Amino acid sequence: MVTMPTRSRVESWRFDHLEMAAGQWLSQAVHTEDAYNKAVQSIGSAPWHGTSADAARELVFSQLVAVRGAADGLRQAAQVAMSGAMSLANDKAVTLTAIGNAERQFFSVSEQLTVTDRLPPVFGLPMGVLRQIQASQLQAAIQGDAVRLAADDERIAATLKPLAQALRDF
Repeated sequence: MVTMPTRSRVESWRFDHLEMAAGQWLSQAVHTEDAYNKAVQSIGSAPWHGTSADAARELVFSQLVAVRGAADGLRQAAQVAMSGAMSLANDKAVTLTAIGNAERQFFSVSEQLTVTDRLPPVFGLPMGVLRQIQASQLQAAIQGDAVRLAADDERIAATLKPLAQALRDF
């Protein structure tokens, strides 16, 4: 279950680890395929004949599906991580923009993302009621944006977990 993050958590939300992981996973996919291709070339071009040569070729070619599956899994994980980082960056920016918008309208946004009016009640009851309604609307928007940030983070982690497990079994 997603819990609403605090203001300081939203402000310090990081997603650069996803960008770094995506780059490393793409690099590992290339290295894995390169290593496999070199093994295939080495065995295929060796002046080697007989039962042992046939067994070695058979062994290398039997690993083709596993190697391509691992490389595809790495690329898929990289894609999830990169698009996840972009989603989190956008979610964070939207939430921080909503907080800034409220503050520019003379509202305070607390650590718990509650919104209160900073204007003194000198304009009478009708203006006070309007400001209270506006504060409630701003608070709902800010809290909704913050929960979306947390939910997207959990969704990305849940998507990457089975991909990581499959790669661990490679």
